Amino acid sequence: MTAVEDPRRGTATDTAARPGPPRGDFTLLWCSETISLLGTQITLVALPLTAVLTLHASGPQMGLINAAGWLPIVVLGLVAGAWSDRHDQRRTMLVCHVCRALLVGAIPLLSAADMLTVPALLLLAFAIGCFSVFFDVAYQTLVPFTVAQEGLARANSRLEMSRSFAQLLGPTCAGFLVVQFSPAGALTLDAASYAVSAACVLGIAARRAPRAAAAHPGGRSTARGLRGDLAEGLRFIRKHRQVQLVILAGATSNLFTAGLMALQVLYATRELGLSPRTIGVCLAAEGVAALIGSALVARMIGRGGEPRTVLIGLALLTGGGVVLAATTRDWSWIGFAAAQFAFGFSSPLINVSLVTLRQRLTPEHILGRVNAAARVGIMSSLPLGSLLAGLAAGALGNQGALWTCALGLTAVLVTTALPLLRVQTAHDG
Repeated sequence: MTAVEDPRRGTATDTAARPGPPRGDFTLLWCSETISLLGTQITLVALPLTAVLTLHASGPQMGLINAAGWLPIVVLGLVAGAWSDRHDQRRTMLVCHVCRALLVGAIPLLSAADMLTVPALLLLAFAIGCFSVFFDVAYQTLVPFTVAQEGLARANSRLEMSRSFAQLLGPTCAGFLVVQFSPAGALTLDAASYAVSAACVLGIAARRAPRAAAAHPGGRSTARGLRGDLAEGLRFIRKHRQVQLVILAGATSNLFTAGLMALQVLYATRELGLSPRTIGVCLAAEGVAALIGSALVARMIGRGGEPRTVLIGLALLTGGGVVLAATTRDWSWIGFAAAQFAFGFSSPLINVSLVTLRQRLTPEHILGRVNAAARVGIMSSLPLGSLLAGLAAGALGNQGALWTCALGLTAVLVTTALPLLRVQTAHDG
């Protein structure tokens, strides 16, 4: 792989001309995202419980509601990237927060009025997912403009720590709220979290990334239609082998990770004989490990660079898959808990490193489109991996399917190791 210079760095004149980010911008962004993530985790529990307990939804209906939340990523992901490059990301985030607050808040109101139905919940889940796509792309694109280059890894690690914290605390809060109020009533807190997050976004400085209508770094105008913007983003990815590798590493590892996640509870229950309480305690180990990994990832990147940190994360993820597949009843809870710890610790190492590396390798004027394309590729692999793992379980049994996923992760680790180390060489310059 040919070494290339970091296209985001530019010349010394360019760097000097561009003012640094205002102090406090990232703090506001971090606070906004932390509050929003906690509310989102509550919704991930309360919304399906609303469908099951309040609307008595069937299995197929539950599948449709779940799919409605993921579908916007595939349908609107690339469009959200082009939009983010053309518009003020802060304003996009603000609009998305307000709209999601109204949509989520409508669910308990409709439930209280006895007007909530499965079709209505389906449409609301899809609409919430649409605004979430635009928000996620905008905030990932905005991060590099709120911190200096040398603080990018630290900023992403803090955001990942907030995600891990929300995943650990959110479901517990959701369970308490559902018991104290109702499944639909618990969603009121998520609506409030979006409103508070919007207030934080209001404090972020308005001057932002170059618009797509602004001049290209080479002097060529990039004012064009949406189709041209999308084509430019995809063309950059097609020509930039290192960015391709970053996206491919995330998508392929997610493909096999989704398979492990889809089957592990079933395997723990039927093959290992673990009780729901034991499974819950073991799964909590994943959240604890994710918090530890989030606290350490910036230091690891500082010492070894993003690509080496990705490889460490992939090695841990692969090891966890092997341990899970090899676990028998003799070491049931120990093996299952060890696998969860490996999964949790590896997640921030992989996520933070890949996002930071992608942000470093991508020019500012096209970052939104590249972020969006990456999200489409990576997130689309999740339902595909779950589906393929289910088919493999039918043909090979649960343990056989887990071994297939573990071997798949091993192949990802082996095939991406040398190319990723070459990216490290290019980054070190």
